[in-house]
Amino acid sequence: MKVSIIIVNYKTKDLLAGAIESVKRTVIGCDYEIIVVDNASGDGTEEVLTARFPEALFIPLSENVGFGRANNAGAKIASGEYLFLLNSDTEVLNDAISILAKYLDENPACVACGGNLVSFEGTPMHSFETSFPNPLTDFRRFSELLPGAIRPRRREYNESGRPMKVAYVTGADMMIRSSVFREVGGFDPVFFMYYEETDLSLRLTRAGYDIVSVPEARIAHLKGASLANLMNSSDHYYRSKYYYVRKNFGKWGVWISHLVFTLFCFLKIAFYALLRKRDSKGVMSRNLNAARAAFALCLNKSVKLSKG
Repeated sequence: MKVSIIIVNYKTKDLLAGAIESVKRTVIGCDYEIIVVDNASGDGTEEVLTARFPEALFIPLSENVGFGRANNAGAKIASGEYLFLLNSDTEVLNDAISILAKYLDENPACVACGGNLVSFEGTPMHSFETSFPNPLTDFRRFSELLPGAIRPRRREYNESGRPMKVAYVTGADMMIRSSVFREVGGFDPVFFMYYEETDLSLRLTRAGYDIVSVPEARIAHLKGASLANLMNSSDHYYRSKYYYVRKNFGKWGVWISHLVFTLFCFLKIAFYALLRKRDSKGVMSRNLNAARAAFALCLNKSVKLSKG
């Protein structure tokens, strides 16, 4: 078996069906299996798979264990040379799976790769990062307050037309050699969601492996749809972020990261408050409310960090 496609599902059975249909419609150049790991959805996902995709392997979990642990469970039974981690809220647009598998076949130094992600309307989306987050990373978010004409452009979509070495590709469409995935222990089970692919990629990079963006492979991503049924996603984000920083940069790294982000939220409040009076459409008011909510989360997290 060349590729084991692992799709983690949580209450997205209709989107899941669309993702599987797109796989069956587009894969031409390699053999594959589909493994669906269900995070205790309780929404009839198994019945849908049995009726429409009986060839798919189904792993029902007794509780929602998050993205990383669910993928680890799928990897345990996977027989493919490569694992392709695909979000349930995606649509494969071309023979992306064969393209990525071929790239790994021809480039032994590369252990993981991903394609270009676009929205369902075709707009380029966040597909990778060229550097790993660190305690000072949030300083670059200050550029969000600059006018668009002078705002530094983040490179997160491959427009070069050729493969490019990156820090990590998003977990929505990551293909990785199964032997290496098992060698490094898979995803750290402490992460429930967010930062798990970042942490895995950092471990791979430190082990001397390459991770590559392959723009020829194209996948549409309905970003956030797989999170719609999950409560407290912001809390999961901060918990994962600070665990990642603590794990890789130590306790003081967590405090530095938190202070930088808190300052950013405070400046956003001041910025949007100044612009609100000249905003007839209410956009700045909505931005101000969002910034206040983020600042409140920061203050709450400060209390938790001081105790831990």
